[in-house]
Amino acid sequence: MDAKTNEEFTQHLWVIVRETEAAGYDPRRFKTMLNTDGGFDAVKRILESGKPSDGFTKLWELKRLNLTCEAIIVESKWRPYFGDDLLAKSERLLRQSSYAFKPFNGSGGAPAQQDLPQRMATAGNTPFADVNPTRKDADIQADLRELDSSALDETTRTALIGARLGQGRFRKELLRIWDGACAVTGCRVETILRASHCKPWRVSDNAERLDPNNGLLLVANLDALFDAGLITFGDDGSMQVAPRVPSKEQQTLGLSGGLARTPAPRLALYLAHHREHVFLQ
Repeated sequence: MDAKTNEEFTQHLWVIVRETEAAGYDPRRFKTMLNTDGGFDAVKRILESGKPSDGFTKLWELKRLNLTCEAIIVESKWRPYFGDDLLAKSERLLRQSSYAFKPFNGSGGAPAQQDLPQRMATAGNTPFADVNPTRKDADIQADLRELDSSALDETTRTALIGARLGQGRFRKELLRIWDGACAVTGCRVETILRASHCKPWRVSDNAERLDPNNGLLLVANLDALFDAGLITFGDDGSMQVAPRVPSKEQQTLGLSGGLARTPAPRLALYLAHHREHVFLQ
């Protein structure tokens, strides 16, 4: 599997992760592996033993074996990229678990080969917004549907999907720029770091959506506050907190200080947009 295909496969797996979380299981170890190893190597490592992983067991309990790595490589268009030995181990395990899999034969039919936007919009055959009814999730679904219907080449579409989900090259570039640490706290736990856009996706053009200068690497709570316009950052990187956040809550959340370094000129321009159009004065 070449690098371009592996990136597309990894984005496909991140959408599966979202669906798995919606089904009631948080595959924390697998998410770490995706971040560190990429999709192809992560799946190979899980499947090589031929034994059910903790995730496989949990998804069996939830009656969602279609979300396992085994089912993904057996039933989807990714099947040709995996060797006969891994495929045999996967099919044997699925068969032993009474899962009636449908091997991918190039003509489709299996749920796992749906387009990324469609899988994002239908988590477990239930609208994703019904599982987690937040405005942000609804916006993501709408944006993914728009990408699916746009006249973009596949490489650009895959990159944009990754950026919208806070993954792919956009996230990798932010990890590089911020040395793998939250831009504010310095936290290096990758599973809780989020790739946040400064100028919101809905008002950015495609170049701005993919521009790592239009992003900050933030821990999850700061990402949520930044996205909601409850915090922002000045030209010098200092944190500004919206007046509607009570002082007591500011202390609880540790809202003080600012960015670890002064924003570079291009980042400063995007932050100026965030202060003017997103931040709740």
